[in-house]
This record gives sequence, structure tokens and C-alpha cells, in this order.
Amino acid sequence: MREPGSTYVVYGDFNCPYSRLASARLAVLEDRGEPVEFRAVEHDPAIPGEGIRVVGEVEEELQRELAQIRGMLGPDERDPLQIPARRLNTRRAIEAYAAVPAELRPEGRERIFQAYWEGDQDISDPAVLADLEVDGSDPETAARWREEWEALPEIVPVMVL
Repeated sequence: MREPGSTYVVYGDFNCPYSRLASARLAVLEDRGEPVEFRAVEHDPAIPGEGIRVVGEVEEELQRELAQIRGMLGPDERDPLQIPARRLNTRRAIEAYAAVPAELRPEGRERIFQAYWEGDQDISDPAVLADLEVDGSDPETAARWREEWEALPEIVPVMVL
């Protein structure tokens, strides 16, 4: 049970399908007026800037993850996930998201996730981020989120109060 005055904080990465599901579930809490905050973190900084083609073992891993997620969906939850062509490095998207004013982050978060998981768009591309209206850069906030996340079990998504 959440204590009054506390906020749900979720750390997740835009290229993680589990984080996509967590974001959709956060939106339900946000719609109810619950205090929530999504902090984007790069869970795999080893992904090169140009990303990794989703073929072979990478594709098989994503297929397994999507099957697992589909098994966790409730009856009212939709399944928008499609396997993207590339697993992207999300540093630029995270820094742009961090620059979005806090009150606009839920919509920005949703646009980024939809662009990647439903539209197979390159969310590491500044032009794509500009089209999504998520085009600033706040590397300091992104670094703080990462530092906080690294003090936790380093999985995504992870929720804390």
C-alpha cells in the first residue's frame, strides 16, 4: 500500500518492452491522479550509436520477451508491441525526455514509446525526437536518474516509492 504523499517512481528504458508495459500501466495510475514519475535510464549503454539489427539471437530474445509480456496483459490492456528493425541506443532520447517539463513528461514518454514500439522509428535521431516534441537535452538530469537507478537492482523496469 502506498503511503499518502509518496510517489511511484519507475526507472525504465525506451528500448525495453517491459518498460513499455510499465509505462502503459503508469498511464492508468496517472489518469487516476496517482503521483507517479517515470525516469528514463539507459540499461545497456554498450549498444552502439547506430543500434543493433534485430536478427538472429537478438530477434529470438525479443520474440520471447514479447510472448512473456503478452502473457502478462490484463483483459483491458492492448498489445501494440511490434519487433523493431533495430535495438537502439537510447541515450539521446533519454536526455531529450529529461529536458521535457515534468508536467509534460507523461505525454512525451508515451510518444517516444509509441514511436519505437509501434512505429519502428529511430528515437536516437534528433529529427524524429523533434517531430515527437521531445527535442531538448538535459544530460545532467539523465545522469542523476542513472546514478539513482544504479543504486537499485539494475533491472528495467524497476519501481520504487
